[in-house]
Amino acid sequence: MKRPVAQAKRNEVAAEHSINLVNNGTNLGVDDAENSSERDTSSNLEGSTVKEPQRIDRDVFVEESSKLTNVLALLTKQIQNLIKNKPYPDVNVYSVGWDYEERQDLQYKKECNSKVDEQIATLKEYEDSPYFARMDFRVSKETVENQVMYIGKKGLKIDSSQLVYDWRSPIGKKYYMKSMICFDYNGFDYSLQLRRSLEISHGILKWYHDEYVQGDELFKEGVTDPFLVDALRAKRADHKLTDIIKTIQENQNAIINYPASKSFIVQGCAGSGKT
Repeated sequence: MKRPVAQAKRNEVAAEHSINLVNNGTNLGVDDAENSSERDTSSNLEGSTVKEPQRIDRDVFVEESSKLTNVLALLTKQIQNLIKNKPYPDVNVYSVGWDYEERQDLQYKKECNSKVDEQIATLKEYEDSPYFARMDFRVSKETVENQVMYIGKKGLKIDSSQLVYDWRSPIGKKYYMKSMICFDYNGFDYSLQLRRSLEISHGILKWYHDEYVQGDELFKEGVTDPFLVDALRAKRADHKLTDIIKTIQENQNAIINYPASKSFIVQGCAGSGKT
């Protein structure tokens, strides 16, 4: 398979480029004119304190890039298998029958092919950015084990492996509950060890930020969130809507999941994220 190899090389080059940019003091996606002030002191954006950009750890970046390459390789393999095993490869949308029975038979075959085409189209949606966050948990009941979970717009399961969890799933929702470090789920005790946001575009890891690391003195004051600030800045620069799923905050998540049958009021100043 040539594509995963090429993808791995692209990610390797991108990782080196991103590490050099950030560690040399350039914040990705921010104009050079803004960088000098943001690197020296924290600035204010709609009441949020912007802390000094996190320096990229080369080993962590390579690890995440490698994980991304593996996920995309599995994705590519699954797509190729679906294309290869299409039930009726000789039938296409332009195929026609000469009589009623033949037309009925072709219609059935087209519907079978269409279902496979829908599966392929759904899988291809993951190619640009399969996930945007990672959470590591220490899970305990009778025994203790560590679990690594990646969160995305949609869940991705290939064969028996759950590669990505949907952001709306019970576990995925925990990503937005920033203050919830420990919780119980299905009788298991979960203790958060790591919360990491990931910026992936065109199948390449561009940037990461550790929002919480268990035992790190830096996070005792609370979870930092410069990822939101960067997303808001990009929205203003591009005059486009930000991908809301990536930037939902804990209080916004609570409102989103509030029962639709009940009345409520969302109150906040301009630019606070009501919409």
